[in-house]
Amino acid sequence: MCTWGGRPMLTVDGLTAGYGAGTVIADLTLRLEAEQTLIVVGRNGVGKSTMMKALAGVLPSSHGTVRFEGRDLTGLSGYARADSGISYIAQGKCISDNLSVRDNVAAGSRASSMSQARRIADRVLEEDFPALLPKRKDLAGSLSGGQQKLLALARALAREPKLLLLDEPTEGVQPSLVDAFADKLAHLRDARGLAILLVEQRLDFAATVGERALVMVKGAVVDEVATADLRDDQELQRRYLGV
Repeated sequence: MCTWGGRPMLTVDGLTAGYGAGTVIADLTLRLEAEQTLIVVGRNGVGKSTMMKALAGVLPSSHGTVRFEGRDLTGLSGYARADSGISYIAQGKCISDNLSVRDNVAAGSRASSMSQARRIADRVLEEDFPALLPKRKDLAGSLSGGQQKLLALARALAREPKLLLLDEPTEGVQPSLVDAFADKLAHLRDARGLAILLVEQRLDFAATVGERALVMVKGAVVDEVATADLRDDQELQRRYLGV
């Protein structure tokens, strides 16, 4: 469990979830402070993505509580959690290939009309993602892997969240672009005052965007370590990641 002493934004106690009769995460507990980035690491199959789905409300939990800014969200849907200030970017592709870049971002907003949504999209692209501006009329499916990840992030930010849940955000990003993606994420966190919970296997990336990591084993958080120590200590990597 995270033991930092600041103001908790996300409080998870005893969370249990799975698929059908199978339990994947059990009695999971964590704390995330406002404007903190916390990394989640662990071997494949230990329940990291299941945890993120349960926190986002995509997957219902069978036990435990999820509180966000003191409000109990446990029984709420993913849409209601998004409205409360949580944006979730799942592992894999989280954009619509057949929509333009601009309309993908617009679709992520809470706007009540398309014209308002497009104005929000234009502002997000101009202020935070200028690299995507020349492509705003292009179909999202025509973008490179790295550009699609930036677009998914822009789409999530159009909802003006307070908390980002990111599952393997560097998957499909060229190694040469990972550092730039880390810098972008850190800048957005600081500029917008975001809290970030991030599942990641690339340890250099993890150490750049967050100082602390929670280690998951068999559906539970078993330790908390410094990401720099995990990056530099091969014994820790063998113990927790099997590498």
